[in-house]
Amino acid sequence: MLFIQDLRRFKLIFIFRFPIVIFLLGSLLYCAYKVAPSGGPEDKIPPEIIGYFPPKDSVGISSLSYVEIEFSETIRQTTLPNNYWIIPALENDLEVKWKGSKKVRFYLKDSLEKDQTYVFTLGTEVKDMRNNGLTSPFQIAFSSGDELDQGLISGRVFSDRLQSGVYINAYLLGEAVEEDSLIFQKPRYYTQIDKDGFFILNYLQMSRYRLIALLDGDYSGIYTMEADQIGLPFLDIQLDSAQSEFNNLNFYLIQEDTTGPRIVGLDTLPNGEIQVEFSEEIRLDDNFRVEIIDTVHNETYPMLGFSFDQQFPTFINLFLSSFSGNTEFSVRLEGITDLAGNAPKTSPLFRRFSAPAEQDTTPPKFLGSNPDSRSTGVTFDTQISLNFNVPVDTHLVRQNFKFQDTTSLAISGKFQFLNLRKPLFEPDGTLGDETVYEMVLNLAEIRDIWQRPFPDTLMTIRFTTQSKKNLGEISGQLFAPNFEWKQAILEASPLRGQAKYQLLVQNGESYMFNDLPDGLYQLHAILDLNENSIWDKGKTNPWTFAEPFIFRSDTIKVRKRWTTEGIDFNFNFGSTHEP
Repeated sequence: MLFIQDLRRFKLIFIFRFPIVIFLLGSLLYCAYKVAPSGGPEDKIPPEIIGYFPPKDSVGISSLSYVEIEFSETIRQTTLPNNYWIIPALENDLEVKWKGSKKVRFYLKDSLEKDQTYVFTLGTEVKDMRNNGLTSPFQIAFSSGDELDQGLISGRVFSDRLQSGVYINAYLLGEAVEEDSLIFQKPRYYTQIDKDGFFILNYLQMSRYRLIALLDGDYSGIYTMEADQIGLPFLDIQLDSAQSEFNNLNFYLIQEDTTGPRIVGLDTLPNGEIQVEFSEEIRLDDNFRVEIIDTVHNETYPMLGFSFDQQFPTFINLFLSSFSGNTEFSVRLEGITDLAGNAPKTSPLFRRFSAPAEQDTTPPKFLGSNPDSRSTGVTFDTQISLNFNVPVDTHLVRQNFKFQDTTSLAISGKFQFLNLRKPLFEPDGTLGDETVYEMVLNLAEIRDIWQRPFPDTLMTIRFTTQSKKNLGEISGQLFAPNFEWKQAILEASPLRGQAKYQLLVQNGESYMFNDLPDGLYQLHAILDLNENSIWDKGKTNPWTFAEPFIFRSDTIKVRKRWTTEGIDFNFNFGSTHEP
């Protein structure tokens, strides 16, 4: 009986304390499985190679089963395809087998050529699980012979907006080679640029090479004109026992254009204005001609003028006297090319349209100028723009515009009427230091292109130029080893703003950029080989080498009333030092 009572007492105690036991067990389990809190700094550390086979620069490898790479962290396996290669290329592709998430083997299906240097490369698009890519291509070189090839070419790739995935292709040149068609074949040697645009193409055999930079969108290894971007060299490279290295070979990426412009849209506006939209920016040659025909009455309409629009560079506006009622018209345009010099596929360009007879009753207005009234700090080389809401009669604007100083001394200059709503006036020479100038515009005598009057107003606009006390200078020398290269283009661009300062300098001579606002600047130089004062970046059809250039990697500080000296440009191609 006592035993039964004790048992009941124990049972009650257990039931009473059971929730406490569960709580304690739950607490222990929570502590055992506690994980780190979410959040924290984003992982931006790129993966590294911590192991590989065969050893770098191995020689005497008569046969090789595989190349093995071990990473410092888990790799996103989908980033590996198209981002590894071996050069010279083998007939069959490498077979990829992962050994876990950090180690991978690339099995060779072909035997190695005798006495041949091979380079296995991993590209920069190989990424970890946080999408951090390799900072630069990783290479393993080995040879089936007793020594490695020692040729090397290095340089840098530039562009308006540098992108990843840019390759450097090197093609062997020889007596039986069609040089101009080489770039449309797969190269024997190639590599990738690093995140800053630099490249090293090493372990090359002694030979003559043609190199290109290629932004290869489809990973074909072959240049596709108009689809891919390409950078062209300024010469072919000869590697031999006397010079086994060539450094400072720079490329600038361009997108070649071989297709001429076409009309993609046409709109009719009041007062006989036709707005024509092209597929790209256009240039008008000396044979430019427009014909507007009323196809119903077989009448030709004379054109009063035409105008470009800086805001919409693919548009051109044509101005007629007026349209006679709702009828059908056609427009024919000749003498048009794109900026690359490509003519339309068919000429003349032709488009039919219907024209309304409505008139615009908005009166002509002067909208202002740049510089505007009371502007200060105006640059010495400024262009003056006059802004109207309608296209203007160019002859009357020339007759009724004066540019002068405050003593009424006239300043000569020339007008540019590419945009009839926004004529530009460029004074001859440079303007004076801290000088007040006046623009006088007699609107009462000016008409728009349809001879409608402006308000009877005499506009006087005053502005003051900048002070030399607030300006600085950059000076240095330029040298190129070939004195047949006579001339170079130098350009200074501030890090802030859109201004560009340009000058021409002769090989071996000093230069000076004058009147620069204080701030940081980037400088570059182009050897103007054909002396046309334009940076020619080359083309592939027909093959034309680019002009060599140097971008200084440092920024130059300009201070008020100070000359920053010794900013030299030395085109020391082949040197191991930066120009």
